[in-house]
Amino acid sequence: MAEFRHPKSLLGEMLATRGQALPVYNTVPVGSMFVCTVTFNGASFKSSPKLNKKEAEKEAAALGVSAFQDNIRGPTANREALPDGAENEKEEQANEKVEEQFNQQDLEALLGSLSLGNNVDGKLTVKSENKRFGGEFTFYNEHLKRMDTVSVEAKLYTKASVAIYLQNEMLIKLSGDQKAYSVGRFNPEAVTTPVQRNFKDADIPLTPHQPREYQKYFYKKAMEDNIICCIPTGLGKTQIAAMVICKMKQMNPKKRILFLVERIPLVLQQEKYIREQTGLNVLGVHGDMSIDAKLNDHHDVLVSISALFLNLLRDNKGVMEQYSLIVFDEAHHIVKDHSFSMLLKKHYKDMEDDVKPKVMGLTASPAGKSSWIDTFISLKVMSCISGCRIISPDAETQADIEEHRNTAELQLVELQQHPKEKYLINAINCITKHFASSLVPTKKEYQYEDIQELLVKLENTDNEYEQLLLNVANKCYDLVTYGNDPKDAAHPTVDYKQILINRFEATNIPKEKKQRLFEDLRAIPKEFDDDDTTNICKLDIALNILEEKNQTDPAFKAILFVKTRQSAEQLVKVLTTRAKEERYKFLKPGKVSGHGSTKSGGQSTASQKDIVEKFRSGQHNVIVATAVLEEGLDVPECNVVIRIDSPATVTAYTQSRGRLRSKKSEFYAILKDFESNIYANLMKQEFYIKEAIEYLSDENTGLPESYNQILINSVYPKFDFEELLSKCRVYFQLDTKFETKHVGGPPHQPEFICDLYLNNELKETCKGSSKKDAEDKVSRQALANGLIPMIIRDKDMKLKTINK
Repeated sequence: MAEFRHPKSLLGEMLATRGQALPVYNTVPVGSMFVCTVTFNGASFKSSPKLNKKEAEKEAAALGVSAFQDNIRGPTANREALPDGAENEKEEQANEKVEEQFNQQDLEALLGSLSLGNNVDGKLTVKSENKRFGGEFTFYNEHLKRMDTVSVEAKLYTKASVAIYLQNEMLIKLSGDQKAYSVGRFNPEAVTTPVQRNFKDADIPLTPHQPREYQKYFYKKAMEDNIICCIPTGLGKTQIAAMVICKMKQMNPKKRILFLVERIPLVLQQEKYIREQTGLNVLGVHGDMSIDAKLNDHHDVLVSISALFLNLLRDNKGVMEQYSLIVFDEAHHIVKDHSFSMLLKKHYKDMEDDVKPKVMGLTASPAGKSSWIDTFISLKVMSCISGCRIISPDAETQADIEEHRNTAELQLVELQQHPKEKYLINAINCITKHFASSLVPTKKEYQYEDIQELLVKLENTDNEYEQLLLNVANKCYDLVTYGNDPKDAAHPTVDYKQILINRFEATNIPKEKKQRLFEDLRAIPKEFDDDDTTNICKLDIALNILEEKNQTDPAFKAILFVKTRQSAEQLVKVLTTRAKEERYKFLKPGKVSGHGSTKSGGQSTASQKDIVEKFRSGQHNVIVATAVLEEGLDVPECNVVIRIDSPATVTAYTQSRGRLRSKKSEFYAILKDFESNIYANLMKQEFYIKEAIEYLSDENTGLPESYNQILINSVYPKFDFEELLSKCRVYFQLDTKFETKHVGGPPHQPEFICDLYLNNELKETCKGSSKKDAEDKVSRQALANGLIPMIIRDKDMKLKTINK
């Protein structure tokens, strides 16, 4: 049942319902109080002074509501004095007049705003009680073939607001009867019509881009089953999805397609691409627009930010049953509590099978873990949550992929750590030792590889101790990247320790705490001269690479990846300054970073799009980018990628390399000597992904060599077996039992036998000279036979709990 509403909301609603301009509020301080003036329809209403802005706005809105009612009924002060009972009669006559006007003006608008259309046979009654209004709407529900009634009690200020409440009540009524009948016009039969989903040997739909053989292969796999399509970036995953979209729309004409993405730029990009490739009506929605109005537009395909679509479902503005296909772009996000997972767990899992949409995932890097078994588990969990098979190409298809993929090899440029960098790392650890209780991110000891993570965590901190830590971390980062802190460029020979102490002195940290910190800072060994300028930094190397590239290919286009928005902001400023030098005048730098305030280096969607377009046209030939350009955004002309900051994950590594499009592309990573193991580990993780996908996708594939390392390195087999089990039990139901008994043998040479049961089934049996020996042998045998991976690989294996 509808509740009493705030005057500010009601004033806006009643004006909007009658097609009038929304009110404008102007709140100003008066001494320690606030006064608000609301203006609409050429009139202004001013509140009395209030203690806070909200109360002032509330009173001004209430005055406006009262004036609006007086405009209909006539001001109370100007009414005639009437005998007892006549006042009510006069008001009822006024109400009847307004009610007649309301029926004519608002009923059509009310019905037209619903999916029911204007031809609904219904009767609207507006009621008044104690100068408040309510109403009742009785209508014939065409979809359920019956009469229905919705009502709202007489608690509202105006009759105009009755329309809005009845609309909400009607939607709730329909939601209860039809599983969230959605705002936004669509054929109601779409909700109950079964999905035609799986077709073997489906014909290839016509699209403007002629598909390659590997795209046809994955299209056919997607039409046969729910799949996650794993192929390298730049090979046209969205083209495969467009082919599936065409076919699913052809087979399910009453239903729509849902295409979910992670970032706003991807909404715009995929909306355009799908429209071009399919010829369908495609609607893209994201948080920077008026969603309700957009949803009323006719569309065949909805491209949406996943978190936004979850909100639409929550608010009964969307319904899963109207879709025949859901495509998850960058499907590696189907993990833990990500909105992709929440959608599948909370809204998809329990749908009736006949109306469940087909599911398709697209990714170039579906997992990234430190071992093969962890990678395998991660992929299986993703498969279980999505209900998709993870597909690996056959030999012929893989050969076709290799023919078209970019084969740029990673070129590592390694630099030695400078003593100044060591000093700053020691300074960071000095600060964390002194102020550990006041810091959110704390480690016993920081290394340079932790600095980038620190910069991200402390990016917007207001904690003064964390700002102090951030100050030193930034200086360390600047030293590695630029060779010098740009802010110290005017004083390159000033005592380096003193520069730090001067910065700390400016903080409001208690003097005694500063003093103890300064003593420790001065005690840190300084293995460098203050005027030492021999440090070769990452910027020097990047400039050399770009200079050489410009000499061989003046039309080059390069992306330099950094981790934070502030880093991108600073680097593009440095490059812009260097571009004024004769040597580097060929540089035309721009920046693409994530959303956020411009103060912190953030960019709007329009600004991101503008920079990418200028990069395409040649107005920029270098883009400094954060992770926003790693995933999905198409930059087809890029032929040089330089990683200034090391990627945090194998996904970031794979995606940044995937920005390269040209066959003669070059991929560089500039790193300090203490970072060298980062890329070796990332490449190892990439190999684990390949092996795990092959093992998961084909039950005839044997265990990979990476798994066998468990056996080679195993000293305590039972411990290793149980450790493997503990990892898997987080997600899967695996109950094990060792039954060991003495079966004979002389006293000096006893014999034991151990049976290993898994989920109440006998799986392995081994003999040993002792209980421990028998259990170790049966564990080693279970490991050697790949017992756990084989059981988990089984297509019928489900997650222990879908909420994990």
